[in-house]
Amino acid sequence: MKNYTILRLFLCMVLIQSCQQDDYLSAPDPNLFLGSWRLSSSDFEGVESMEISDCTKNSLLLLYRFSENNPTSNAELYDYALNEMGECVVVQSINQATWNTLRTFSNQGDESLETVLQYITEQGETVNLTLERVGEFLKVTGNTVINDSDTSISRTYIKLEQEFP
Repeated sequence: MKNYTILRLFLCMVLIQSCQQDDYLSAPDPNLFLGSWRLSSSDFEGVESMEISDCTKNSLLLLYRFSENNPTSNAELYDYALNEMGECVVVQSINQATWNTLRTFSNQGDESLETVLQYITEQGETVNLTLERVGEFLKVTGNTVINDSDTSISRTYIKLEQEFP
């Protein structure tokens, strides 16, 4: 009888161990994304479309939270380019963007967690871009509508050491 009790206890421990947290997806640590990021490269449709010059490298992505208790993570994007007079100016400014972790499912039913940056363009299009931290870089990928055509975006930002401007 004692052997059966030990055997049942052992089986219970094995069953409990088999359902550990490994079986559950864990969200990426949001602190990996917080901070100021400077544009390093920018591709549209797989072709480098923006030469990174002294002006365009001023383009920033700011990812922040107002407080630890605030469930919304906010973002701002500022893209710089030379105007007709040769001045470096902001050509796109998005101040009302958010980012958070979303659960997604593939066509095969595979489940994953992604950190997604979301904003609405001046034309009213919702843009969802996936954020991925790779060392000191932040890869931003997704799709948007540019000139009435669906366009894939791939941008890389490098982490700035200083705090927000």
